[in-house]
Amino acid sequence: MAVAYENPQALLNDPEAVKIKDWRHVLQRAFLRDNVKPEANSLPEYDEVFNTIESYQGMTIQYLSYSKIGKVMKKISQLDDSHIPESDGQFKFRERAGKLVTQWHAILSASGKGADGGDGAATNGTGNAEDASPEAGAAPAEPEAGEGEGDVVMATDA
Repeated sequence: MAVAYENPQALLNDPEAVKIKDWRHVLQRAFLRDNVKPEANSLPEYDEVFNTIESYQGMTIQYLSYSKIGKVMKKISQLDDSHIPESDGQFKFRERAGKLVTQWHAILSASGKGADGGDGAATNGTGNAEDASPEAGAAPAEPEAGEGEGDVVMATDA
C-alpha cells in the first residue's frame, strides 16, 4: 500500500516514486525531443514501458504529482503524426497515453484533490477565467521577496 506523504521531499527516498519518475524520463526522452521521432528499433522497448505503466496498480496522487508522468502522457497523446513513427499503428502510443491520462484524472477526481495534492480549486485550467485575469489596465502584482526568483513576468495587452 502506498504511503501518504505530507512532505514531497520524502518521495525522493520512496523507491516506487523514483521508479515512476524513471518511466517518465524514458518516455520523455523518447517522444518529446525537438523534431526527433523515436527510433523504430526502440519501439518495443517503449511498448514494454507502456505495458508496465498500464499494469501498475499503485499509482497515487503523490506519485503523479512528484513524477509529472501525467504531463508527459498528455503531451504524447497530443503529438501530431510528424512526431510518431509510422509503426505506431502497431503500438498505439498516443491512444494508450490518452487512456492513462483519463484513468489518472479519475483518480484525481475521486479524491477531490488536484495533481498538487491540494483541494482542486487551483488546478490548471479549472478556475474561472474572469477570476484569473487581471482587470484591464491593472499592473501585475510584484512577487514578495524570495518568491519567484528567476521567474520571468511577461506583461500582455488586455
